[in-house]
Amino acid sequence: AASDGYKRQNPSNIHNKPHSAKLTRDTEFFGKMDPYVKVICGDRIFQTKTDNSAGKNPHWHSVFQMHKNYEDHITFSVFDEDVSSDDYIGQGQLDLKSLTSGGPNMFVGDIPLYYKSKHAGTIMVEVTFQPDVQMVTVSQPAYQPAPYYQQPAPVYQQVPPPYQPAPAYQPGPAYPPPSYQPGPTYPPAPGSYPQQPQPYPQPVSYTHLTLPTKAQVQISVVAVSLTKKKQKK
Repeated sequence: AASDGYKRQNPSNIHNKPHSAKLTRDTEFFGKMDPYVKVICGDRIFQTKTDNSAGKNPHWHSVFQMHKNYEDHITFSVFDEDVSSDDYIGQGQLDLKSLTSGGPNMFVGDIPLYYKSKHAGTIMVEVTFQPDVQMVTVSQPAYQPAPYYQQPAPVYQQVPPPYQPAPAYQPGPAYPPPSYQPGPTYPPAPGSYPQQPQPYPQPVSYTHLTLPTKAQVQISVVAVSLTKKKQKK
């Protein structure tokens, strides 16, 4: 399963409110000071409004909301606003480890102020820490494409036709044999040569003939002899 992790940060998980100060250092020779506070957290700087002519006991009503990244302390710097340049009164720090290490996540009290390592008074602040929302991991099922459905090819089974016996042989109709008709006789063509007399038959050897053949030969010889006698007459 694929997971999308995101961390939702509360943009105002530190509420910071400087209330008042009791200053021992006075930067004015004539008149009263006009104090204000710069709240520094890492590279972010917030500033209260000036409490004009408040002297050594100023009060403020500003509330700052900030997010803690890697910082381990907050610095409170108090200044006296002047026309030409502001005078630095003193500063103090609040350790954030006591608020973020599982102890009470609210501090309300006085923080000592120092100017060049000398005590310059106190500042009363209220700081509340709210932990970040924990990492929220949203698990989403990995995208799975729908399976490609492939319909199987149908299997055809050819059913053989039922057996049918061949039809009984039926003889065809009987036809009478054709009667032979001799072809017409044609007279001899004019100018044709007269028919040549047939040559005399050759004498036949009787040694290999059977009895019926010898009888036929004798008849033939008698017929030839009679023919010769008629010719002589």
